[in-house]
Amino acid sequence: MTSRPIRRTCNVVWVSFYLAFIAMALMVRGRLPAAVLWRSLSGMRWFRSRFRQRLDDFSPEQGTCWVANVAGGPISDRDARSRLQLYEDKRPIGPPHSLHDDIRTLGGGRFSHWANHLYFSTSDGSDPRSNGRTYEVVEQ
Repeated sequence: MTSRPIRRTCNVVWVSFYLAFIAMALMVRGRLPAAVLWRSLSGMRWFRSRFRQRLDDFSPEQGTCWVANVAGGPISDRDARSRLQLYEDKRPIGPPHSLHDDIRTLGGGRFSHWANHLYFSTSDGSDPRSNGRTYEVVEQ
């Protein structure tokens, strides 16, 4: 007698194989372009590599806020909320998703990912261009 979790897992595996077979059949018959299938699969977290970018070009914005360009890469904006984490010398800082006014006035490592830009403050309010620390964003 098989337990329910094992039976569910087997069902998931069989359904996955069935759907993969259908997708392959549609591709072979020309009814499903490979690009459409790949675009669908690449949006799934387990089919893509984790986005990582070292930040090295900072522009002062206002108060303790700095802006860095996050070029290409992160697709987490497609979900309604960014999954980027900011690291200062390999230590996570934050809080993330902060209001830009809070970043400008309160600082303390707050940051916000907005389109291709990262609005952030350093953990101690120093200038990231001259404080000797490295900054990196990683998609979680």
